[in-house]
Amino acid sequence: MSKYTVAIDLGCSDIVVAVGTKDADGKLNVVDVALKPLSDGVVKGEISNIESVTKALRNTLSDTERRLGITIDEAYASISGQHIQSATSSYFVYVGNDGEVREEDVRKLKDNMDNVQPPEESMVIMERIPQSFTIDNHEQTTSPVGRFGRQLGATFNFIVGNKSSIDRNQKVFDRVGIRRKGYFAAPLASSVAVATEDEKELGVVVVDLGAGTTSVCIWSYNVLRHVAVIPLGMNVINKDIRSASIPDLHIEDLKVAHGYAVASAIPDNLINKTINIPGRTKNEVKQITFRDLSTIIEARVLDIIEYVIGEIKDAGMTDKVSSGIVLTGGGSLLKGIDSLFEERTGYEVRLASADFNISDESKELVSDPRFATAAGLLLMAQNPDLLTAHSEQHIEGDAVIRTNINPIETPIPDFTDDDKENNIEDEEFIDDLPKKKRKPRKEKEKKEKKESNNGEGRLKNKVSNWFNSWFGVVDDDDESFN
Repeated sequence: MSKYTVAIDLGCSDIVVAVGTKDADGKLNVVDVALKPLSDGVVKGEISNIESVTKALRNTLSDTERRLGITIDEAYASISGQHIQSATSSYFVYVGNDGEVREEDVRKLKDNMDNVQPPEESMVIMERIPQSFTIDNHEQTTSPVGRFGRQLGATFNFIVGNKSSIDRNQKVFDRVGIRRKGYFAAPLASSVAVATEDEKELGVVVVDLGAGTTSVCIWSYNVLRHVAVIPLGMNVINKDIRSASIPDLHIEDLKVAHGYAVASAIPDNLINKTINIPGRTKNEVKQITFRDLSTIIEARVLDIIEYVIGEIKDAGMTDKVSSGIVLTGGGSLLKGIDSLFEERTGYEVRLASADFNISDESKELVSDPRFATAAGLLLMAQNPDLLTAHSEQHIEGDAVIRTNINPIETPIPDFTDDDKENNIEDEEFIDDLPKKKRKPRKEKEKKEKKESNNGEGRLKNKVSNWFNSWFGVVDDDDESFN
């Protein structure tokens, strides 16, 4: 098994197991990929029924082992869910006596950041990604070695996850008898698999449309700038279709086979055509037109798009994503969804599956966008520097770099009662909440969203404020990264 790298993506509706090697050119060679539907056990990206997930994973692994004639005893895992969030903070170290920045100065700075612990025991810092470096608080660069100054500073992006969610993932691996060799946030994995080097350099938004959640990753200057997980996925469409009295058994097939994200994408000969769906009894038939089905789908996709636009604005990246939006994940298979995203966001949009740094003979094997996260896990496992490799850029100006990170997430559990009480009563957190205009369509959802966001925003600010108070070197008036 030593020559193989194995990745396991536990998604909301599917389990994907991918096996790969690194070829002579350093590219990923995918030798096998398997997808098995997951009927239950994962909700909003987090494991809710460990028995169901364990059974499904065991069956998927057995099939993979039988096809390849190997025994899988270790693998890399994806971690997904609304608990994933990010926050930035800055720090500095003094340069050696001669004033030339050397590798040891950069290493010392990174070591200090590596020693940072999360603000709560219920959190885990999954990634520490340097955004850029400053020399004496004014010269900004992504390659500081060889420059001169007395003080070397950097802004880091911390990707934080919930410990209990990560531990549940570990329990699944333990039960199937596999050592979890490492884990990566699912949004990061899919983004490194589908975005090109040029796109990440010029600025790109990677949107992974999953069943339970939608993730957003924003890259600029070949550096990951922003990560967010939106609490809406393509499954919300199914709930609305169900309200049209369509039996659950046929909803997913109906959406995939006949659904369009926007009515303008429906061929003229189909737009008013009726689709017949078997009812709950033998002789019962349910009917819906292509147009009506599209109307249901479009309303929910617009909700997701509204969130994505909000994330781009909140990250301060509206004018810094010249490459536009890349859509991936199972939801990107919905017909016309790229057109709707392009129309509503104003950005160029392309659909993508895993393509970056993958051998030509493997690309067809992972051409399904549902495999993007698993392929990304293999890439990150084989190339640990994918998230921290900087382009050779020198940024003019004397403003300290700051990337404003305002992700949407759910409250991280396991706070004590005192923590909850203090958090709710802290008016400063309320004042700091971003003034977002995104509103769900229904009054009930509007109320639930408002109540949920109050807690989420306070927690988000609690995380961000903790990082900033720990290092205390970034002012609110500092400019964003350009």
